[in-house]
Amino acid sequence: MTTGTLPTNAPLTTTVETMPPVPAWTASSSPAPRKATPGPSFRRVVGSEWLKVTSVPSSWIIATTMIALSTAAGASLAYSESSDPAGAATDMAATTARTLAPLGLVGQLFVVLLAVLVVANEFSTGQVRATYTAVPKRLPILAARAAVAAVAVAVISVVSSIGAWAASSVVLSTVGVHTSLVDPQVLETVGANTAYLMLLAVFGVGLATIVKNAAAALSAAFGVLFVLPIAAALVLTTTSIDMSTLMLSYADTIMSNLLSGSEAWGELPRDLGTIAAWIGVPFLIAAGITRHRDV
Repeated sequence: MTTGTLPTNAPLTTTVETMPPVPAWTASSSPAPRKATPGPSFRRVVGSEWLKVTSVPSSWIIATTMIALSTAAGASLAYSESSDPAGAATDMAATTARTLAPLGLVGQLFVVLLAVLVVANEFSTGQVRATYTAVPKRLPILAARAAVAAVAVAVISVVSSIGAWAASSVVLSTVGVHTSLVDPQVLETVGANTAYLMLLAVFGVGLATIVKNAAAALSAAFGVLFVLPIAAALVLTTTSIDMSTLMLSYADTIMSNLLSGSEAWGELPRDLGTIAAWIGVPFLIAAGITRHRDV
């Protein structure tokens, strides 16, 4: 049997299989990095906080109560003014302004209550965790809460002023006193009350952020607004040192003096410093706590 052999001079051929091209999406085993999703804009954060405030019944109860009490106070003071018709008619605008002046005193506790509830409700329910997850930087939340509280208080204050003016106008008209709501002196009183209450709203937000508890924040605010002025009056009677101008409640007088143009230039640095200390310091502390403290 003869075995066939390949001639030594025969060409050697090799077959090379060509692989199909690899698709681009399989070229790398690791997924493409995702772009960081930007957080919500400050406008959306403000809108969210506004929705929280206006969607709870307590906010409407506080607002309604403040408006009703302010209206009743205006009517009561107007009745007192009408007991002296000649004096009330001497300066009608000043008479009407006096019936609106106590609005800041009537509304300050309600304003702080509303501002505290804006913050404390989230801490008590644990909803703040979801809020901080949605806005990891946190500071826009604090700023939005302060802005929402201030705007809400401004609206309530203006409506309360209109109610008080309407009630006082009805009573004063019986003795011939008629004053427009847009009279400059009346507008100054409304503006001063509104500005003061807006400052209290920011103070309340900062205070509630620091302590995280509604009862504790309200107790502290009550002490600042009512107890400290009494203590300052006692100091004045015993030492002749007037500390009332350093109280937060004195900001009502400061706002009135600024808007009426009666603020003395020599007292302006002290008065602005008082406002900055009472409003700015708690808010800066609240900002630091918001940024670094665990929920």
